[in-house]
Amino acid sequence: MDLSVIIVSYNVRYLLESCIESVTSALSGLRGEIIVVDNASTDDSVQMIKAKYNYVRLVENANNAGFSKANNKGVSLAQGKNILILNPDTKVNKSAIEQSLRYLTNHTEAGIIGVRMVDGTGRFLKESKRGFPDVWSSMFKITGICSLFPGNKFINHYYMGDLKDNELNEVEVLTGAYMMMSKSVFESVGGFDEDYFMYGEDIDLSTRVRLTGKKLMYLGTEQIIHLKGRSSKSDSYDHVKRFYQAMSVFVNKNYHSFFSKWILHIGIALAGLLSYVKRKAVSNFIALADVLLISMVILFVKTIWGRYWFGTSGYFDNAVFLWNAVGYVAIWMISLWMFRSNQASSVHVIKSIWIGTIIILIAYSLLPEDLRSSRMVIVLSAILLTILFPWYRRLFTEQELGHRAIFLDIENDEAKYNALFQSLCFSNILSFVHRVQNVRELADEIERHKIKKVFFNPGLLEKEEFLSVYKSMPTSVEVWHIVPEVKKKSMQIQSGNMNLALIQNQILKWSLNRLVCLIILPFGWINKNIRNNYFRLFTGSLYWVGYQKPMHKNLPFRKEGYWNYLDELNIRKSAEELNIEYAMKHSPGIDLKIIVDHLIK
Repeated sequence: MDLSVIIVSYNVRYLLESCIESVTSALSGLRGEIIVVDNASTDDSVQMIKAKYNYVRLVENANNAGFSKANNKGVSLAQGKNILILNPDTKVNKSAIEQSLRYLTNHTEAGIIGVRMVDGTGRFLKESKRGFPDVWSSMFKITGICSLFPGNKFINHYYMGDLKDNELNEVEVLTGAYMMMSKSVFESVGGFDEDYFMYGEDIDLSTRVRLTGKKLMYLGTEQIIHLKGRSSKSDSYDHVKRFYQAMSVFVNKNYHSFFSKWILHIGIALAGLLSYVKRKAVSNFIALADVLLISMVILFVKTIWGRYWFGTSGYFDNAVFLWNAVGYVAIWMISLWMFRSNQASSVHVIKSIWIGTIIILIAYSLLPEDLRSSRMVIVLSAILLTILFPWYRRLFTEQELGHRAIFLDIENDEAKYNALFQSLCFSNILSFVHRVQNVRELADEIERHKIKKVFFNPGLLEKEEFLSVYKSMPTSVEVWHIVPEVKKKSMQIQSGNMNLALIQNQILKWSLNRLVCLIILPFGWINKNIRNNYFRLFTGSLYWVGYQKPMHKNLPFRKEGYWNYLDELNIRKSAEELNIEYAMKHSPGIDLKIIVDHLIK
């Protein structure tokens, strides 16, 4: 047999399926086999392989044995002269497989072959080729200095920055996402070191193969897709700890100088701590960066405008302008937050900036003359922020690496949705997908698998089942609808998340309720119904617009309404249905329309 492809999988069912499809196609014309070692997945990966790919040799581990042990087990069963260690979150092609195998066969000095890797957006992944992590290159990597000199051979030795990423080159370390070698070479060095549970084992194997005199060759002319980190993505402390423990194992094994070990262990500990803090504080970082950018824009505009219009750049250097500027920053930040502009979407950002600008200009016009600074500074700052913010957000907003999702499969028609879920996995929406057939299973499965998104086709549910879906999940879980796309005879996803679960919408609702109280309550005693509910409306225990009774415990912002949301197209809907629909569709505009309609009537 020419080649055995070994894939270790853990809870990436649809990524694994797509990977197997690509490998199957790439192996056509070759004598090859696919071996999947499953590390006790709970997402139907095993059942999928048995049902769809009976030619795949499947190894079912009783527990998660880790990357090294699972690969060693897979290689021990391999019948091929050559092996390919491959991640399940990759997508390979025939050319990459054939050219790697051809180079390995024709060059006896080659120990391991790697290829150029890109992520789902086509961005080159620097870890495709790496240098041995000696003391200096490790420190430059840990401190981030290597990114300041990407093409420097010494400073960026960790990523071998002096080598072109699209050429054939000898390197010192190849990634475990794609490693092709002869089985004899793998066995001659004892395979992967099982002291590494996950991470670091590819560096260790690369080092031991090089010590035998074999070369590690990087085929930059061949390219595969690697959705980096999708099979192991986690923001938990245990995940970060495991990664840096692996680095410590590598240091203890490959460094003999006490000083080198001491320096690297300190660096690894600090890097691990910083990595964890960064993962947990990314949203706060974005907010801090927003404040910094707005402040810098105001500073720039006031300096330029002062010099141009008043002849001196220091014209606005006074306490009045300082307090005005603090107010500008605060209002723009509140507007950015309230109107969901934490996304990279230009529309959301621009809308938030100009809503904030209008509020600032209104507030400015109400200030006494001696407390004003300059309208032009406000307007010019808003124009500059409109240009800079969308660009800055696209630059710094991190892409999701896949959420954990559950699919309520009432139809149990796997073929119908298979392509849809593969595409969602490869478009950075999902990484873990679990399927259930019964609404009653939802609550337990959501908690068990730490689910973040729920998918279902509402057209297949009875009314009571539809209500049960929303009753069985916390408001932090996003609900997505799967609906037929008639023209294309395919399926599409629509967001059905509850808008009223968003804290900014709850603040807007509270603010609108208080405003309406100020307008209506002074005259409300005229109306008997308002008079009877006057105290509750005044204290906020009863909202002008809210839910009808009964209110389910999982509804967000559970406030009873004096007036309620009604679907005029179907007035026969139950109170529960209308409450759920109101929570999903809620916006200040809907509340305002209901209030105005009742006042007119």
